[in-house]
Amino acid sequence: MLDILINTINHLSYINTPLFYAELISKIILSAALVIGGFIFLRRFLKIINKTEESFQKFFALGISLFGYFYALTRIFYIFSDFLIEGTPEHLLFWRLAALTMLIALTFLEIIIETYLVKTYYFFTLIAIIAAFLLLILPLNQARIISYTLSPTLLVNIVGIYIYVAYKSRGEGETSKKAITSMFGISLIAIGIVIDGVVIKNIVGFDTGLIGAIVMMAGLALFFKANY
Repeated sequence: MLDILINTINHLSYINTPLFYAELISKIILSAALVIGGFIFLRRFLKIINKTEESFQKFFALGISLFGYFYALTRIFYIFSDFLIEGTPEHLLFWRLAALTMLIALTFLEIIIETYLVKTYYFFTLIAIIAAFLLLILPLNQARIISYTLSPTLLVNIVGIYIYVAYKSRGEGETSKKAITSMFGISLIAIGIVIDGVVIKNIVGFDTGLIGAIVMMAGLALFFKANY
């Protein structure tokens, strides 16, 4: 109860500051960019859905579209949680929904990567699916451990796969370029998530959400551009 009271005082003192509203606007723009990006790739998927000779581009576009939509939901749920007092049931609900949709977004990325870029027998896809299921049923503390360990692990894995593809395709021009750009894009998204995290905020002593959102938007732009 005392923790919630302290969080309430801190929350009310921060929520009306210019930094809070700047961070809020940046996160809304990030969410909108994810939705728009998801729509662009969905439109591309629908445009070539009946062209059997373009199976790779078709399902890759669908996977990136679903990644965009679910990651947009992640950011939206975090926006809602920002307006709620930390530790309350409502705040924890939106946190769990954000963590869940993040894992679902990464699942779609892992599926297309493990289908078309490397043959790892969907090992990391299964990890993402199991993690999402555990996040739904485990108590909060265990759910936080799942989210804070497996989501970064999956992102690092995706970056590693793109590094591997870039290395294997060196000298092939467009393929290598796309892999390198995608690698930098996912890396920036991961860095942005870290910057926006509680640990970094506690270390630097101020809210870093605005910086994190800007870095994520830069990574998202690179990733979408590389795969369009």
